[in-house]
Amino acid sequence: MFDPKDFPFDAKKMAEFFSAGDFAKDFPDNAESLIATQKKNMEALEKANKAAAASFQTLFTKQIALFEKTMADAKTRIDNAKPDTSGDTAKAAFEQALQQMGDMAKTAQAANTEALEIVGKRAQESIKEMQELANKATKK
Repeated sequence: MFDPKDFPFDAKKMAEFFSAGDFAKDFPDNAESLIATQKKNMEALEKANKAAAASFQTLFTKQIALFEKTMADAKTRIDNAKPDTSGDTAKAAFEQALQQMGDMAKTAQAANTEALEIVGKRAQESIKEMQELANKATKK
């Protein structure tokens, strides 16, 4: 669940800042810097999306392979099972499936973590760049 206390960014305050007046007049000499900063932001988002997409593609490929292997293993176990051990066979297949689902969840979590790290790093850099631009503008 999203908790605003855990994420200090306030979109309303940012919108007010940019709409309160002519933002460009506060940074007339730094338009290129602002554009460069936003370009870096977009590149970071693109990189994060590519990393997430690649990870999820890997996850999807693993899921398909896992399903095929699980079905083949289940067929082999059923074909070779003795009537009195069918419960043990089903239990073993279920435990194996649970283990594999846990591995998939770890892969998905790693994908999300990588994407968030990319975006978080760029957000920190962007804030620093904006502060530097603001400091330059107020020194004039």
